[in-house]
Amino acid sequence: MIDEAIAKAEAAIRQVTGIRDLQIEPLRDMFTYKRIAKNDFFLKAGDDSKIAGFVVSGAFRYYYLDREGHEHTKNFALENNTVISYGAFLRNQPSMMYVQALEASEVLLYDFSHLRALAANDMGWLKMLLRITETSYLEKESRESELLFYDAQTRYLNFCRDFPDLERRLKQYHIASYLGIAPEVLSRIRANLKN
Repeated sequence: MIDEAIAKAEAAIRQVTGIRDLQIEPLRDMFTYKRIAKNDFFLKAGDDSKIAGFVVSGAFRYYYLDREGHEHTKNFALENNTVISYGAFLRNQPSMMYVQALEASEVLLYDFSHLRALAANDMGWLKMLLRITETSYLEKESRESELLFYDAQTRYLNFCRDFPDLERRLKQYHIASYLGIAPEVLSRIRANLKN
């Protein structure tokens, strides 16, 4: 099972990054295979943020809890994505967010500092690390502008465009939380769009 998962990770890394000169062999020693049951956590607030995971299959959501205990979904991670509390890792602090499996999932775990060590000595890995950083930044900027500039219906339509397969895999309150609206508002938006 782990060999299949690593082969999938290798193919995804090469496809997503376009890097052909990447020395893939260090991955085999770096990865640990893990299954995560639906609703279990990859990471909880307060956990060590050094471990990352390559999503082989499944779906995860990143969320925060506010002082009143309300959940605020930050983002989703699907197959061929990395799950990590990246900001906490860079600051060498415990995670402030939760990363929860929304369905039965498989991940390849690795210590993110090992990836940084590889990047210090290999241009291919440096390109990959740069790609991860750029993608994280672009997702963050896009998410912020969505919440600041667009109404709820436009945010919902953009969600459907950006995650075309995800709506059928998620509960309504997860989508509503991501959009920054109440589930009832999402129901009205969906009804209006059907009409």
